[in-house]
Amino acid sequence: MTKKTQCPICGEFEVSRQIRAVTHTFKGHKLEVMQPGEYCDACGESVLSPADLKATAKEIEQWRSEILGRLTPQDVKRIRNGLKLNQKEAGAIFGGGPNAFSRYENGLARIPKAVEFLFKMLDQYPNETTSKAVSSVINLSHFVSGPRKGKHAHG
Repeated sequence: MTKKTQCPICGEFEVSRQIRAVTHTFKGHKLEVMQPGEYCDACGESVLSPADLKATAKEIEQWRSEILGRLTPQDVKRIRNGLKLNQKEAGAIFGGGPNAFSRYENGLARIPKAVEFLFKMLDQYPNETTSKAVSSVINLSHFVSGPRKGKHAHG
């Protein structure tokens, strides 16, 4: 039998670590995710740690982005890889800092609309001019962040 701990809401000793089906509602759409967390069998409340929230963040952001017609985390990664940029380079060029694209691609943050618009254009109209433009920006960006060193993984 699993040891139960005290609930911070109701005070009963009915809290245990579980994975439960949780339904999210957004703009009239419903999504059920399997959410890990600490759940109280007495009052029905839950306590979700940052790690618990991260476990379902990408799935939820993907779903919300599809409803809103925005780029999904997978779209952002696919387009960035198509531009032959690693996450740090994309953050330096398009803004948001060195970890921005990791957050976008993991569903922890939504890409800003201006960057999303640019990404959609670069994705819809890929050509030699686009590649040259991105390459010239990369070459200029080394004045800010230092020159590129060798080949980077584009994962």
